[in-house]
Amino acid sequence: MKEVGRKLYESFFYLCGKLGCHQMPNRSFYIKGYQLPLCARCTGVVLGYLVGLILGIFVSPPMWFAAILLLPMGIDWGLQTALKKDSTNNRRLLVGLLGGIGIIIFL
Repeated sequence: MKEVGRKLYESFFYLCGKLGCHQMPNRSFYIKGYQLPLCARCTGVVLGYLVGLILGIFVSPPMWFAAILLLPMGIDWGLQTALKKDSTNNRRLLVGLLGGIGIIIFL
């Protein structure tokens, strides 16, 4: 019965992640052999949202700063798409984090 509960729990989070993420196995992090429900970049963006919300309590950065934070994500995505240059999951996580903070500043 415990196994059924765990499978339902996993299915719920993977379904939620599927709503906005491709969940490609080679672009995702794993914990104890289990793939996280978001890819590395989406994980970074969500973490960036949280960091941005917390920072927003204390500071109000200008919009140009948000654009600078979004720039690395656009460059990384563009290089991958146009030049077929594969990025690393650590880089995806970092640019997603910066981009997530930038998105929150814009909002």
